[in-house]
Amino acid sequence: MQGLFSRLYPVQITYLISVYFTNALLLLWFSRMGISHREILIFYLLMYGLAVASIAIFRSIQPRAYFVIGICANIALFVIYAFFFKKEFLYLMSLLYAPVFLFFWINYNIAFFRGIDSNKKATGSALYAFAFSLLSAIMPVLAGYTAVKFGMPAVFYIGAAVMAVTLLLSFRIKAEAVHYRISNCLKCIKGVKTLIFLEGFWEHTTFIAIPLISLFFINEEIKLGAYLSYLGLTGAIASIFMAKFSDKAKKRKEFIFPLAIALAIATMLVCFGSNIYLWVAFTGLLYLISPALKPFQTTVVLDNAKCGIDQLMIAREFLLNLGRFCGIIVFIALTAMGFTKGSIFIAAIAMAFYPFVMKWKGHYKNSPKQPVACHQPPTLDL
Repeated sequence: MQGLFSRLYPVQITYLISVYFTNALLLLWFSRMGISHREILIFYLLMYGLAVASIAIFRSIQPRAYFVIGICANIALFVIYAFFFKKEFLYLMSLLYAPVFLFFWINYNIAFFRGIDSNKKATGSALYAFAFSLLSAIMPVLAGYTAVKFGMPAVFYIGAAVMAVTLLLSFRIKAEAVHYRISNCLKCIKGVKTLIFLEGFWEHTTFIAIPLISLFFINEEIKLGAYLSYLGLTGAIASIFMAKFSDKAKKRKEFIFPLAIALAIATMLVCFGSNIYLWVAFTGLLYLISPALKPFQTTVVLDNAKCGIDQLMIAREFLLNLGRFCGIIVFIALTAMGFTKGSIFIAAIAMAFYPFVMKWKGHYKNSPKQPVACHQPPTLDL
């Protein structure tokens, strides 16, 4: 796994520094720009809908070019936010976000998970997830301080500068093109499609529902940044510890079942966060459990999919975004009916079903299955 840290992992680190720093206060900034919560939700709906459509329509991944396009799309977003953004541009901005999922994340995930040893899948998944948890604990509070001290444009300037560093680092990664059809990719993950969709559906709670509802309780930059950093901090250590132990024990099911049920309960409790104290406590519990479960969810897919890593990661990203898209539709519909936390309640039920779907599909009856490659994946120069 040395190559992951010498050439690939720095790309993820700098990318996440930029994204978590700039996006931490984005919803608050949108609100202060006069953008309604309904308009914000439609923006996210378009973003994930376009991501799903892009993955379905495209037929190949050109690693070097796609890294450049995905990273440059982020730089363009931050520059527009800093210099040109108006309320009327909101929906058009979703067009720039869509390439990020196809051009950056699928590309990166294929490269990252190809480099993981077969007996260290949970550890590798945890290292991947740990970067998210760690940087989500650090960057929001720094963004809040920067916004108060220098204004939101400074946040976007810094984000664009760090993303430019990511662009330079990405030139060190070399890989051959991947050709695919989404129908073939979905066939090869037949046993885990429902699990990935449930995972994506649940993620709408942490991606949009909780951050948006939090604005009812916290509407100052420093306080919001500190709150978001607190959420990130709660799960940073749990994710790496749990998955490391799982690789030694080789017993995924024994971890997934209690963690998934605990996460379902924590998600349900969020629905009862009627004041800031309960909201902070219950969302903190949710963000503590979620990063601990996340590496196992990725490992379930790696253990049980019957195809090469390229097709696997393409299908996974497609279904994750489809699940998020559906989650936002439910959030919009129930919010319009006056049930602001209704989609969080449904997400809790979905997560409670997760371990039982895994059992129904027959995963880990005896021991973790090794994935069978349907073809030899292209080589990656790390």
